Amino acid sequence: MILLHDSCSLGYDLRDFEVVLDFMNFKRNEQFLIYTDERNIEIFQSSISSTKVQFEGYSKGSFSKKDLSNLIKSNAISFNAIFSFSDLYAKLPDKAKLPSGFLKPSFKPYLNPPENLVGFYREFVDKLSKSYDNSIVIFSIVSGLKPLSDVGKTLEEQKLEGHRQTYPFEEIADTLKYIQDSLIREQVVFVAISAQYGEPDSIKCLADKVSKDKSLKFPIEVFEDINWSDHPEQQAAFFRAVHERACDLRIPSVAFGNASTYQHLIIASTGGFHVSAVALDSYDKPPPRDGRPYWKELSSGELPGLKSFQQDPDNPGNWRSVTEDMKNYLKDSILSYL
Repeated sequence: MILLHDSCSLGYDLRDFEVVLDFMNFKRNEQFLIYTDERNIEIFQSSISSTKVQFEGYSKGSFSKKDLSNLIKSNAISFNAIFSFSDLYAKLPDKAKLPSGFLKPSFKPYLNPPENLVGFYREFVDKLSKSYDNSIVIFSIVSGLKPLSDVGKTLEEQKLEGHRQTYPFEEIADTLKYIQDSLIREQVVFVAISAQYGEPDSIKCLADKVSKDKSLKFPIEVFEDINWSDHPEQQAAFFRAVHERACDLRIPSVAFGNASTYQHLIIASTGGFHVSAVALDSYDKPPPRDGRPYWKELSSGELPGLKSFQQDPDNPGNWRSVTEDMKNYLKDSILSYL
């Protein structure tokens, strides 16, 4: 038996899904025990064809080396049959990799969310689009500032770091206003759906507030049937539905905002939206497993339609230049499809 395990960092482990699936396919005759965040299990189960797989889940943020050690002992797993997800990159030397060592993502989806969920969400976006008087409706997935960063000892430090690290919702709304005003001249409605992690009522209040403050022609939609924080298979199904609709209508699927878990799931479940933009902070030296090198490499021609925008290192926490550049990129890219 081979034991595969992750850390407790959901976003980056989702980036590792493809290499896990490839490794399991390479070792298709082996039995596997996967120790992972329990939120990952359903999306793993719907994407793995092998029946020789067992799962052991841990609750959010409670990865335990002691529990991992107990699994190893109770299943008599040999030392050379234990791998973390990130260990597997070295086991697949024939796979194309980025300079950072991560796999180049496929141009085809490798996660398979439940088809009934995809169909349910497709009905939702089709119904929502009809509420705009049969206009051409382009949907964008957006995600912005989380209230508190993981960095900082005090509440004020966490708030400050949160603003420096992650793209503010107010900047997202500013970008939306510009694109909505530009596209309405082309008789196109541009609707944003929030893929925001956190408490649903607070997110709804934030989306309503910035929509009103920025006088958005079309307010940010908050779809409460998806648990954005804890059920990645729901997100994956929703992103697949949005992308399939765009392909059917020959219009672009769009996403912009933070370089966080939702962007990994978009790539994994669709192969990549037609137009995507990620906002990156200005830290000189990213911490281990930071996502910026990955997104920079992907946006340098590896993944068509994706572009990254980084803060000015001399002006940390100021996102204005990112927003201005992102506005023009998104508008021009969307118009190129129409």
